[in-house]
Amino acid sequence: MSPRPGGEADKFGNRFEGRWTVRQVLDVLAGRAASITVEEVGEAGQGVEFSLVRNDGAVEAHQVKRQRGNANSWSIRNLDKEDVLASAARQVELGREFHFVSIIPSRKLDELADRARRANDAQAFVNGLGAELGQEFNVFKAAVGSADYAFKVLRSLFVRMQDESEVRATNAVLAGLLIGGAPAPTAAAVLGDLVQENSAARWTSPRFAGSSRRMSCAQPNSSE
Repeated sequence: MSPRPGGEADKFGNRFEGRWTVRQVLDVLAGRAASITVEEVGEAGQGVEFSLVRNDGAVEAHQVKRQRGNANSWSIRNLDKEDVLASAARQVELGREFHFVSIIPSRKLDELADRARRANDAQAFVNGLGAELGQEFNVFKAAVGSADYAFKVLRSLFVRMQDESEVRATNAVLAGLLIGGAPAPTAAAVLGDLVQENSAARWTSPRFAGSSRRMSCAQPNSSE
């Protein structure tokens, strides 16, 4: 199968994106999520790495960007330039949560999203922002639409800052607990290979279990 531009080859060649994907795969294996679909086809897959269905039926769409150049944080303007905000609006329109994952923070966006979830309505949210956050909200609103719709998107938007080394270590520990017969880092790497080779497929815990022989037979010198 030839990889789509910006798709499988880029994802799993990027250490952070691939590891974050494996981290969610392990949640499916552990029973903390129902299924995961990597590189979903159609509109639902635009601008996100994968969709994750939780056990309560909630759907999370994850977009993963390690960082922007040497920047130590994401501004809302830069997220707009990277089409992150447009992707968020599209996923929320589909009834999903949008999770933006990076090794660096986006403090203003995180603050806006948190305040939106705690506000009773859009007007109360806007009234409580103050000058600085009000300007940031105007940038966000310009990227996604009206104030009411921007408020709706923010309520379903989650900013997740993750340390890459901790994600890798967690993957190894969980893989060691959940998959027998192969060294933990190897098992985690093979999980990534499985979803890469079967992109657009919906993976559930039973489906991964059916592939357990391949994981247990992985060579010990493989690395995540």
